Amino acid sequence: TNSPTNIWGHIIGPAANGYSSVTADVQTIGIKVFATNCVIGGNTPGKRNIISGNETYGVKISGSSTTGNIIKGNYIGLVSNGTSAVTGADQDYGVYIDAGAYSNKIGTCNGAAGTNPEGNKIAFNTVNGVYLSGAGTSGNVSSRNLIYTNTGNGISLNSSANGSIVTATITAAPGTSVTGKGTPADSVEVFKNTTAGCQDAMAYLGTVLVDGAGDWSITG
Repeated sequence: TNSPTNIWGHIIGPAANGYSSVTADVQTIGIKVFATNCVIGGNTPGKRNIISGNETYGVKISGSSTTGNIIKGNYIGLVSNGTSAVTGADQDYGVYIDAGAYSNKIGTCNGAAGTNPEGNKIAFNTVNGVYLSGAGTSGNVSSRNLIYTNTGNGISLNSSANGSIVTATITAAPGTSVTGKGTPADSVEVFKNTTAGCQDAMAYLGTVLVDGAGDWSITG
């Protein structure tokens, strides 16, 4: 896509009904972005894109001049009901960012104190939900996304992407409280599962700041 572009309300990958697979002429990339300031999706059902069943990438953001793009409010790897995968069609990566693309957003929050979330649902991809690669691929943010039931990692950083940021860890989760460690002043988004046996981010709990001692905690 060229700069800037809004991509709203499309079914990209599945058949026109948003559920079944296309048996012929399967494309390898749902949306490829090598532009600036594009918006893919939105915070209303009418602006949501269904990006599923593409052979390799749902959304690929690539190139050292590719920046300022926002992916929000989409179902990536799911069908139109937002709960299940396309039958008979796999997609390797939900969102793939590489080759020096920088300062792009996968999900976002607008308004005071991070209200009005505009995250994506990213699920049922056969490799990773979100994949970032390359030393020049930096400053990309994933926020308020529900990322679950992907075969590999929900979010995977490779080859020094995003400065090889150190991810926060959970040290204890007794009852309804969660505590952990992280880099001082970093924000930590905390999620929980809603299905027994699933350890992925199916529901958002809240966002906390890591304190000066490298500790964080949340109750909810």
